[in-house]
Amino acid sequence: MRRALLAGLLACASPLLAAATLDVAAGDAAVFIHLEASGRASLAVYADRVGLVWEDNRSGAPRCHLGVKHRAEPAFRVFPFGRGECFEPGLSPLPDGRFLLIWEDEAGVGVGIAGADGPLASSVLAPAGGQGAVAHHPSLGAMAVWTAPEGRWRRLWSAPLRIDGLALSPGPARPVDAAPPRDDQSFPALAATAEGLALVWEDRRLGHT
Repeated sequence: MRRALLAGLLACASPLLAAATLDVAAGDAAVFIHLEASGRASLAVYADRVGLVWEDNRSGAPRCHLGVKHRAEPAFRVFPFGRGECFEPGLSPLPDGRFLLIWEDEAGVGVGIAGADGPLASSVLAPAGGQGAVAHHPSLGAMAVWTAPEGRWRRLWSAPLRIDGLALSPGPARPVDAAPPRDDQSFPALAATAEGLALVWEDRRLGHT
């Protein structure tokens, strides 16, 4: 049932996925599948490449998984990624057909590149945090945003990402808002537009969302 539900969602999301299959331990009542990327960025399509990220506990612990496929392929190829327990993976397409990934795991907030054969380079953005989002702009390059605990609140951070072949190098991390947090900043969504990179998030400084 879970496999049918996930495959159905994918088929509705893009004509590239109409005949795709993805085996996620269908029928196992103890396996829970989560598409919980910040900004709902769990699915990405670029030209004839499709990428999907999710977290499930098929191994007995929460782990992140990447599914990739070409338009001509009948099924996704699935690759695990992250260090130990892994949560809230998100992704964004790159113009060369690869994908930019972000996730939370035992090492903190991770970011990486993946191709048709699975994850490639990776790096740690922060030792603690989550709710990450990534995007690539043709002129401005790649950017990552995430939230991290600061005192009693969660604060939103950003960092540019330099991609050179298989190498991925995060730039300096900076708070999105220079003012000290007075309440939670959470669940960012990042997108490339004609004018640049657009970022929105949930901000509770006024006492509500």
